[in-house]
Amino acid sequence: MKDEKEHLDLDLGFLDKKESPRVTPKPESPKGSGPNWQYYDPNSRARSNPNGGYNWTPLLIVVGIILLIVWATSSGSDSTSSPNAGSVTSSNGQYQCSQYDSAQADTLLPSPSEKSAIESDYVDEYSQASIDRHNAKVDAYNAKIQTYNLYLAAHCSR
Repeated sequence: MKDEKEHLDLDLGFLDKKESPRVTPKPESPKGSGPNWQYYDPNSRARSNPNGGYNWTPLLIVVGIILLIVWATSSGSDSTSSPNAGSVTSSNGQYQCSQYDSAQADTLLPSPSEKSAIESDYVDEYSQASIDRHNAKVDAYNAKIQTYNLYLAAHCSR
């Protein structure tokens, strides 16, 4: 059998020597190579990316958000266009309109009963109150006609 106590014979003589260890010096690296360290400069407003150029990402995000807001507000609030602006046109008096605009204009017209009420209204020519009531009815009727005409002028073509 083998001897159970085997010892390793190590040469520890190098520990007694006063010689400095040989270390190979690192070659100096040219500027720009090696680790790219960035130091925080609180006075610097520009942020650089690791490759030395300007970081355009925050600027592009802000511009994109602004363009999105402008597009959303301009496409959603076009007050002169109607839902069926390109559909079939109809003649409304001397105006050519889309069917939608023509129907909208027709809702602004006074009813035929309003006109007949004015025409059949008895006006006592000696009573100022009777004249004022009749004139108020005529003014309301004329205001509706003017609103109708302004709508046609704004939304239709001659």
